[in-house]
Amino acid sequence: MDIKFSIIMASYNNANFARDAIESVLAQSYQNWELLIVDDASNDRSAVIIREYLGDKRIKFFQNKKNLGVGATKRKCAEMATGDIFAVLDIDDVLDKNALLTMEREYRENPEVDFVYSDTYECDENLAVKRVLPWVGELESGKTNLHTFKVCQLRTFKKVLYKKTEGYNPELKSAVDKDIIYKLEEKGRLKYIKIPLYYYRIHQNGISKTPDVNLKNLGRLSGVLAERNAYRRRKKSGFCNLTRKEMSVKLLDGLSPAIRLKKIILFFELFFYSIYLYPFNLKRYRIFINNIIKK
Repeated sequence: MDIKFSIIMASYNNANFARDAIESVLAQSYQNWELLIVDDASNDRSAVIIREYLGDKRIKFFQNKKNLGVGATKRKCAEMATGDIFAVLDIDDVLDKNALLTMEREYRENPEVDFVYSDTYECDENLAVKRVLPWVGELESGKTNLHTFKVCQLRTFKKVLYKKTEGYNPELKSAVDKDIIYKLEEKGRLKYIKIPLYYYRIHQNGISKTPDVNLKNLGRLSGVLAERNAYRRRKKSGFCNLTRKEMSVKLLDGLSPAIRLKKIILFFELFFYSIYLYPFNLKRYRIFINNIIKK
């Protein structure tokens, strides 16, 4: 039987790019898919544009009554999905026309694999290709994405694998994809294919280019929290984990954004957990505190 893909798309204020993303799905050479779009209370013309495509019954559109954040929105997409394989497409990006066909072949030829990801084109705002992302690739033996992050787009994973995890974290406003990747790799087998199948658009409203300092700090802090949560889960399960020293160093990366976002309780939680895990960095801790006081 043909594999059915459920393409997950969270939408928020990306009216300028929505057509490109949706039409890249319609243009797929492999046609057994559904596209689940959940709009997170956009205040631009996103919903108007998306509704133009609802004549295709494979496209399903839902709107949050209020802004819930990307974690809750992607979770809603996943809960409504009926396909065998989930594929994640951001509304400001584009799929290669053979993306689903290539993924379908990988799952059919490698039934033991639960999660397949590919190389990614980095593009400018007009989708002109700048390069293939150099940091995406195969994980080293004995390493996971918590050690060295290697997964980017296109990310696809079995629905049964997703169901083994806690799913998308509805509380997260950023670093949602990192969080779910850590959860998925703890439960299943990953496979990398060295073919660029995804066009990742860099633009001024994107997280990587946003001038909003608070958003950047939120992204950094959320990433550290996702790493901390993964470390704690893996301590209980025995899955391949960071050393105490490695996790202690990662926690330090969350201290500056926690201060800047005025999350004082969280700052002290991360600070003391870092000391607890590896108390031999006291000189480094003192230097950090002195820098905070001076600022």
